[in-house]
Amino acid sequence: MTLVSTKYTHMLDYLDGLFWQQQHTVDSVTRAYYIFKPFPKGLSSPERKQWAELQADVSSPFAVSYHFQYISQFGVHVWFSKSAFDGVPETAVQKPTEDGYHRFMSKHFCYQQSWKDNIMLECVALPISDLAETENYKTLPIGNPWAQHRQIYKALRSPWFWCKAVATVTLICMLFVATGALTVWAQSAWLKTSNERLSEQIGPKLEKRQ
Repeated sequence: MTLVSTKYTHMLDYLDGLFWQQQHTVDSVTRAYYIFKPFPKGLSSPERKQWAELQADVSSPFAVSYHFQYISQFGVHVWFSKSAFDGVPETAVQKPTEDGYHRFMSKHFCYQQSWKDNIMLECVALPISDLAETENYKTLPIGNPWAQHRQIYKALRSPWFWCKAVATVTLICMLFVATGALTVWAQSAWLKTSNERLSEQIGPKLEKRQ
């Protein structure tokens, strides 16, 4: 990912968090099995959605399972579990991470992850109790979730957003013009008053000289 695209992504994350603050219920207790499957080439947008739904049905490692799904521009990301999630899986709401292999630790699990272009390709969850040593694991960074659709994209596709944007810009322009007109009027009134006072002070002196 280039420096320009990285700055663009960070800007969108900032705007999304500024105007559409979302409170996520994070599930940090349920152990999840994670898969990522890239889209096959040549699929249309509706076909991608159907294909993604199919993967959630056929890719579960459990006979009976629950899942949380996120569809990115690269493919489908699914978290499977034997029990229902009590919110969003914690690895879905973590911050995007630099490309490469990483080890993170939360309250109950240790995660071995592989990342590329802000996308989590692999994630193995291991209970902390199963590991004898966790010194090489960093704290799982929560915030600016990587597995979410930005609200700003939805807003840009909404006619109401553009109506509000035009109305806001119009109102700002009207306030700017009104402020300018008020400033000119105030300056004109001040000059008139100053001239009148000056005339009152100098007028008698000029008459005496004449």
